[in-house]
Amino acid sequence: MQNQSPTQNCSSRKSHPPLLDFDNNMRSVLSTLTHGPIPDQAWSQATLPFSYGGLGLRSASRFASAAFISSCHSTRLLSPETIPSSLLTQDFTFPGEVTALDLLTDLLGEQPDQPSQIACQRLLDQQQFNHLKSQLDIRNQVRFLAVSGSLETSSWLKAVPLSSMGLAMLGHEYNTSIRLWLGIPTITMSPPLVCPCSATMDQFGDHACTYVCHEVPTGYNDIMP
Repeated sequence: MQNQSPTQNCSSRKSHPPLLDFDNNMRSVLSTLTHGPIPDQAWSQATLPFSYGGLGLRSASRFASAAFISSCHSTRLLSPETIPSSLLTQDFTFPGEVTALDLLTDLLGEQPDQPSQIACQRLLDQQQFNHLKSQLDIRNQVRFLAVSGSLETSSWLKAVPLSSMGLAMLGHEYNTSIRLWLGIPTITMSPPLVCPCSATMDQFGDHACTYVCHEVPTGYNDIMP
């Protein structure tokens, strides 16, 4: 099998620590981008696709079993050309295939009907989306449902950063937008900032983004997703 991703050759995340290392490195990069630690709930959202309100940073460890099973299924279709006929039986499985299927079944809570990677990935995404939503408080549930409402909501994440077309963000604008998108506090100063209207700024910047204060510069809340 050629032109495969690493996940298609890894039957179990437990057996392949490099997959976890890959995920941890991605989380570290995102942490550098946002200038602070990434809470578990924010990281869980970030690994979802754009259509589910994520950043599309796919988890190698989570999808390894689905990719491996899909690879086995695709190869089995070519079995007459790749596998000696003496080995072909109805119960034939590739090394590690049973382990990968057991792991995927544990993740989903049931055995998938279709072995394709896309079908399994959609099931995993839906499960992760529902689980994350159930763990959020009311404020963050509203935020999460807002950013996952439609594909257009995430258009700014996929835009080519062309300054000549007004599509480029400054570093602090992009940083703040990502933090707002993932529900990470944007104001962490101590003592907390005080608005010109004398109100104390909340850690998520809701006051700055929603309150019409004549002392706040026009356009200050335009980066709210």
